[in-house]
Amino acid sequence: MSSKAMERQSALVTGAAKRVGREIALGLAKRGFDIILHYNSSEEEALKVKKEIEQCGVICAPLTCDLAGVFDAADVIAQCLKLAPNLQLIVNNASIFEPRKLLETTLRDFDRNFGLHVRAPLFLMIEFAKACGEGHVINVVDTMVKKNNTDYLAYLLSKKSLFDLTELAAASLGPKIRVNAIAPGSVFQPVDDDDASYMTKRAEQIPLKMAGSPRYLMSGINYLIDNPFVTGECLFIDGGAHLGY
Repeated sequence: MSSKAMERQSALVTGAAKRVGREIALGLAKRGFDIILHYNSSEEEALKVKKEIEQCGVICAPLTCDLAGVFDAADVIAQCLKLAPNLQLIVNNASIFEPRKLLETTLRDFDRNFGLHVRAPLFLMIEFAKACGEGHVINVVDTMVKKNNTDYLAYLLSKKSLFDLTELAAASLGPKIRVNAIAPGSVFQPVDDDDASYMTKRAEQIPLKMAGSPRYLMSGINYLIDNPFVTGECLFIDGGAHLGY
């Protein structure tokens, strides 16, 4: 590994093969971060993103792991440090999004959502703090954490828990490690909605009356990275959707 690579900071982005995770990984690469690109089953997409990231002149090291199941967080962090030693940032983005009302929710739904959205971020933060001693964690929650959408009960309950975990971890891990969150609104067409006018219609339902874009998420992440006096914050990047619209 070159001396320049040793000097660069690295970032672990979970669920980085597609959509929000992909955009965040590419945005961090453009800032000069080496990227540890986590994925579970999306190998084809991950390898495509890897090529794009490497065009930014940084290292991109794929890492596969099922974070929704039982895994060894200490081993994951150890692997990250072998792949890109100067680990300074974790973005806990990996997510599942499946409709389940309360009476439809099964134990498996609960375990998978809390495993991926709460248990994995918690233990990755713990092992990151132990191994690295300083740095920054950014958790990706959801604009809906301020609401009660019962169509996605297990998903939203676990994201609300991640929202609270962000504050608890920030209070516990300072001053050496900052912990923040972003809460995205609609920045992509939903995978299960083929209505070409979805983003336009969604824009009409929020205070700023404009369509979301992945680039707005990266602007928020850049702010959180660049401001050393911010921790325990959740930045809503949703055009005001969390205000009750």
